[in-house]
Amino acid sequence: MLRIGEFSVLSSISIHMLRHYDKIGLLVPEHVDPISGYRYYDKEQLLHSNRIVALKTMGFGLEEIKEAKSMNQSEIEHLLQNKLQSKKEEARLIQNQILKITESMELNRKEEEYALSIATKIIPEMWVVSFRSKIYDYPQEGLLWKTLMEECELQKIKLSEAAKAMAINHGMNDENNEMDVEVQLSVENTQRCHGKIVIYKLPERNVASIIFKGSYVKISSINSFVASWMEHNQYEVADKMFSIYHSSPRESLLEEKFITELCFPILKKGIDSRIM
Repeated sequence: MLRIGEFSVLSSISIHMLRHYDKIGLLVPEHVDPISGYRYYDKEQLLHSNRIVALKTMGFGLEEIKEAKSMNQSEIEHLLQNKLQSKKEEARLIQNQILKITESMELNRKEEEYALSIATKIIPEMWVVSFRSKIYDYPQEGLLWKTLMEECELQKIKLSEAAKAMAINHGMNDENNEMDVEVQLSVENTQRCHGKIVIYKLPERNVASIIFKGSYVKISSINSFVASWMEHNQYEVADKMFSIYHSSPRESLLEEKFITELCFPILKKGIDSRIM
């Protein structure tokens, strides 16, 4: 019989952990002296302690190792196969994180302002109430919002709680700088409406997103950065870019307080959009 100190040295398991393993029933001493409380281990228990150490180095948790005690060879094989698949997935995720960190470091060395700001996310489907018209300058977008809000109030349109405010630039006429702009507010569900506004459902969209603070004059440089990022990451544009206003001229007249999220619908190159 081996005292706990001797067993600790031979098994490479600390005395503290041996006491913990005893407490949870993972590795129970062969004998405990009822008077002194000393723990004694049989030499054959070194086989079990070695398995514990081996499984821990493979990433198994103590509860998993405890369950493995009573498994036969076939069940152990199944356990190892499952852990292998799990670790391969972890490795894939970690490798993806390493690539993103490396990319951000490269962009940061080039002093790109938005190197750490871009993220891919899914914008869920939602119902929106919309007003679309032509304007000649970005500040005139406020007139579209004024019309939309007035029509929603007049027609008693029920907006969703913490309604999202969004805008889409559908294009520009280069001859007269006329912009085709649509403003949207999220609503609870489809509702009756008429006249200047419409209600429809937006599909779920996978986007590259950048949130920035301050004047909208930054949009041009952001567009250039995102174009380079998409090329580097093998993405292509899936639809028109749109904006989500988290803090806009409706809340503050100070440009430095504007918080805008630019969303660029994306698709991996070579993937049919019909299967997304």
